Amino acid sequence: MHRVGWFLEGLPTRWAGQRVLVIGHVATRWAFDHLLNGVDLEDLIEADFGWRKGWEYQLDEAKWGLRCSEPDTPADAGS
Repeated sequence: MHRVGWFLEGLPTRWAGQRVLVIGHVATRWAFDHLLNGVDLEDLIEADFGWRKGWEYQLDEAKWGLRCSEPDTPADAGS
């Protein structure tokens, strides 16, 4: 969730007005559905998976002011 949030935060700065192709897995799709469309994660996890030939999401740049906190890192990370 954090990584997708960081990715979405950078889109308006780096790719304003552009269409961006994202290749990911089901967790990436869940993060998009949750962060962009407000779908509860529990609902996404419990729902049947129906494959479609691509999903499209629209980033509302005026609304996208989300700031994701840094992911938890172990105290001994990097040592």
